[in-house]
Amino acid sequence: MLEFATKLAEALKLPLHDVVRRKPTKKELKNVFEYHERIELLEDAHEVVGNSVRNRAVLLVDDLYRSGATLNAVTAALYKQGEVTGVFAFALTRTRSSS
Repeated sequence: MLEFATKLAEALKLPLHDVVRRKPTKKELKNVFEYHERIELLEDAHEVVGNSVRNRAVLLVDDLYRSGATLNAVTAALYKQGEVTGVFAFALTRTRSSS
């Protein structure tokens, strides 16, 4: 994913700041499909390293959009810890809906 984000940043002539880290103590979400369980597992699961995004709007790039829980959790960390002014999201793909 970082390789794609790097190429996208180059094409858009924007700086790349790889600042969001998932805390190692948190459970993987691959087999968790229930939205509220995902939200609960993602609470405080990410940290923002450094201050390079402070007072900036950022484009958050992810490989998969399933429920939006991960994007929401990372966005919350970016606002709270990273002190960003705005977050835009871009996902490469989305899972199929079961409905």
